Amino acid sequence: MANDFGLEPEIINSVGLKIESLELENFRFFGTDNNVFTLNSQNTLIYGENGSGKSSIFRAFEILGKEKISSKEWKENKNIYSDTYTLIKLSLSNGNEFLLDDDHLEIADFQKELSILKPFLDYKSLLKINYRDLDFHSKKINIYSIVKELFKNYPIGDNLTLSSIKNPDKYFEKLEYILNSLLPDIQSFLSKFSDNFWIDQFVFLKQFTDDDRVEFVVNINLGYAEETIEKHHLFFNEAKLSSLAISIYFAIIKEFSTFQNENALKILTLDDLLISLDMSNRMKLLPVLRDDFSDFQIIFLTHDKELFEIYKNEKDSPFKNGKKFEIYLDESSEIEKPFVKEHLDYFQTARKYFDEFDYPASANYLRKEVERLKEIKQKQENSKQNKNDIFKKFQKLLQNTDLKNSENHSKVVGKLIGFKKGFETETSSEIEFDLTEIKSITDRILNPFSHNDNSKPLYKSELENALDIVEKIRNQI
Repeated sequence: MANDFGLEPEIINSVGLKIESLELENFRFFGTDNNVFTLNSQNTLIYGENGSGKSSIFRAFEILGKEKISSKEWKENKNIYSDTYTLIKLSLSNGNEFLLDDDHLEIADFQKELSILKPFLDYKSLLKINYRDLDFHSKKINIYSIVKELFKNYPIGDNLTLSSIKNPDKYFEKLEYILNSLLPDIQSFLSKFSDNFWIDQFVFLKQFTDDDRVEFVVNINLGYAEETIEKHHLFFNEAKLSSLAISIYFAIIKEFSTFQNENALKILTLDDLLISLDMSNRMKLLPVLRDDFSDFQIIFLTHDKELFEIYKNEKDSPFKNGKKFEIYLDESSEIEKPFVKEHLDYFQTARKYFDEFDYPASANYLRKEVERLKEIKQKQENSKQNKNDIFKKFQKLLQNTDLKNSENHSKVVGKLIGFKKGFETETSSEIEFDLTEIKSITDRILNPFSHNDNSKPLYKSELENALDIVEKIRNQI
């Protein structure tokens, strides 16, 4: 079913609970207004400028994933300007509501499962994998403490978890078995981010410290160019280190999700996960989220407006038809506070103004959307021309080359590879729509009311027809 703006919502697996809305009242930076996020069980993309409250949202999700919440911890998250109650309220897809406030800090069943799954990742989570507990003797990273924490609730049968094993040696042996059993899944994720390095092995060992205590150690040895890299944090760049940590976390989250019951809350919350990477590496995350977490409700937060714009517009993005919000710092009063607004594109805004009977404003935003569609069409035409140029170059090469000569044959093959790459770069999906219809809409309806031309009345039926035509075109893209 289409939503109020004529768009099909992001399709999310119906199994499991999803979040309909999140309300934060007097929680950290949030007060009593601009504090509700209506998610409608959809994937959600949130942009927040620095200092606007984005981290408060992530912290709320972390609180929801706690095994227990103390009064002291709860009070630490109270808005410092508030002397009244603090509240986190969830409306869930099964119609139930759940809240935490000063008088109700009991953990619900879905929270217990979230505390096991721990589907909340930020850049600090990645640092724990790549820079945690450096052994200054071996110069290797010991990730034992983090994997111990991640796997403590791993089911081992008879309603027991890994943490129920009290013998340290048996615990360590079992942890080694579990982590190595996940190695193929970790490798699978890793290959989606980079195909030129891999995990060679997890190394489990026990050693004496300088004061003769027994220390449990888990190291990661990575493979690269037929070599084993033991001190990976010193050898690999930030992109590879981040993809390594993400792959480990994602494999663990997917594994734990198999133990959830069908009514569990299945969410994945990511906060500025790729903050230090270039855009090409950030783009690799989208197909992973789309393909491997299609049954999760994904909430992605970022302070990078460029990333927000790209993630919301990318054709195969899991956020393209989901919910989108922008948060800004409101400094209009003595006390700073968040200003939250739902992000609408040109067409959605045109629909909104039409429903509010502001037809000139609707026509103006519809014109912006039409211009955007024309640009897409023009890019497609340019792409076709570039492909024709590539084919002509290759045809000319074939005509002027003696392929019987093996040396010339090798040159042609090399050129062909180059042409193929150019062809793939210029290839885009076909977008079929008639610019004649678009031009008619622009000339008759949109241009007059975008240039303060009141000589021609704007009829509701004409504008509504124009909206319907543009919507059909959007659905073809």
